[in-house]
Amino acid sequence: VEAPGFLDGKSGVKHMFDIVAHSKGTEKNIIVINVSASKAKEPVPDQPIIEMFAKTFDSPVDEAFLIAIPKISENGKKLATCTKST
Repeated sequence: VEAPGFLDGKSGVKHMFDIVAHSKGTEKNIIVINVSASKAKEPVPDQPIIEMFAKTFDSPVDEAFLIAIPKISENGKKLATCTKST
């Protein structure tokens, strides 16, 4: 576990995540976590979702989590739902 953690993207860009956890072995499972907090108790806007999507799309990530404090906006929820891979 690294905090902050960095992953090299396919593009050559080094991406920073608040937490990067991985296991070593034949299958290297990589989990990333970012935390986003809003000011004045407003919902976290959708921008952190967009940024997280871009970084995880470019990086060798198996699972990604965004923790929104106190909560994510309605548009953010919609974006998070459509970015899930099946």
